[in-house]
Amino acid sequence: MATESALESWRKRGVERVRLRLSTERAKKARGSESASESEVDSDDDAGAYDGPYVLRCLATQGARLEENVDFHVWRPRRGLDAEEMRARHKDVVGESVARGVKREDMFRENNLIVRGRGEGVDYVGKNFTHDLTGIGRAYERESGSDTMTTMLGRLRKTSESGTYDLELIPIAGGRVIDMDVRLHQHNYTKHSKAELADLSDPAVRAAINAKQLEAFASDKRKRLVNRMNAARKLDVSAIASPVQMEMHIADGAANVKTRAELVSEAGKTRNIPPHEATATEPSLAYPIESMPCYELFHKLRSKDLLAAVESGDVASDEKYEPLTKVLAARLVGGSKAELIKRAQLVLYADALCKMLGRDRIKEARAKEQEDGQKPVVPPEHPFLFTKSENVDPLLQGALIRSFMEEDMSSDVRQFIMAKHRKDLVILNVVLIALRVNNWSITFEEVRPHLKLDSKQMTAYVRQLGCKSVRGGKDPLWNLDLKGRALETVLPEIRARAKARAKKST
Repeated sequence: MATESALESWRKRGVERVRLRLSTERAKKARGSESASESEVDSDDDAGAYDGPYVLRCLATQGARLEENVDFHVWRPRRGLDAEEMRARHKDVVGESVARGVKREDMFRENNLIVRGRGEGVDYVGKNFTHDLTGIGRAYERESGSDTMTTMLGRLRKTSESGTYDLELIPIAGGRVIDMDVRLHQHNYTKHSKAELADLSDPAVRAAINAKQLEAFASDKRKRLVNRMNAARKLDVSAIASPVQMEMHIADGAANVKTRAELVSEAGKTRNIPPHEATATEPSLAYPIESMPCYELFHKLRSKDLLAAVESGDVASDEKYEPLTKVLAARLVGGSKAELIKRAQLVLYADALCKMLGRDRIKEARAKEQEDGQKPVVPPEHPFLFTKSENVDPLLQGALIRSFMEEDMSSDVRQFIMAKHRKDLVILNVVLIALRVNNWSITFEEVRPHLKLDSKQMTAYVRQLGCKSVRGGKDPLWNLDLKGRALETVLPEIRARAKARAKKST
């Protein structure tokens, strides 16, 4: 059956002339409504309820009419709901959308509409915008593909002149056709977790769940054991019928199993000690200065001021230096000027690390309000500092914080915290500098009290660096003398933790 065109339909009704008239006014409130008047037009206060006319399209009905007595309700997303608020209230949805490249500069516009019709057993839901922060899926893309085009509805009105009609063009609500989708009442269309959708009777699904739990909770030893078992079991389907191929697969799986020596060697590469060269045979090459964290900012250290204070004898009374710095400053005598500057930089680097050791948590500095309390001042240029700027350069402070501390993402305020293994690394760097300026020898009483360590803790730290005991007693002497051997041969051996003995049954 041929579709009747608009022109043919007009001719049947006796339309001879048509005058176009564009109406830019929004639809007026219906007669009989509360506080409705002839001249009153819609406003933003009703959340778009009188923004009509609405043009709805439901492809699920395949051209048929909707059921009778369906009440439709319209909402407009609240204006002012910006990106920050959306991220705070809907972290998961916003994160997935941003990962797909959806821009969130303008979260909702004034002409965005959400429509729902409550039917018998089903709901008809739809919207006239495409981003998915609504919980009802994405809208159908417009045929034109342009966001600047506005869809209008034509209304043909007869005039007093014979054969003359006015075609009034009215913008529809939201500026586009609203595509409706059918949703069952008893089905949950929100995002399901994997556990709700998983078919636990499927062995592959159970294996995937077990693998995820193994990765999250199992020990490293258990992971290695399971990986070896899986590698040995993994065979090509086409090769199962061939015993030779099967033996080759099993041999390949066994060949990938690492020996104890190989595992110890890999663990040694990730020791929690300062950057080092495991194969170097001299202490200065085993722990190169150029590999120290933030070495690029060593020129920010005020080495000339320290050397001047040492020469004048004022370093002991200067309160901006740490107690350990005053002890190590006594070694800044003799040698060339370049060598003295290099040693002074190392001592000041240790001074900065000692200052940072006293701070387990560093919060972001906030902008202070002016006296009238109206407007805040300009935010601080360096929001993260652990001491005054005149003591340590602010750029160096920020670099040290990011090198030795971890950002705490669980708090509303930006802050950095120093974990136990990070604190150990800072202490090891300070001990290493004390060894270097003392010609690779160190006495405990020279360093231990200023780092607030006991003898047992100090012994553990110097052993981690590869030092050996030279003299015992109340003031032990330790040194780092490789004697032509590689550093990796003098570092302490990494051993597996001893297993507790099983209790005897009584």
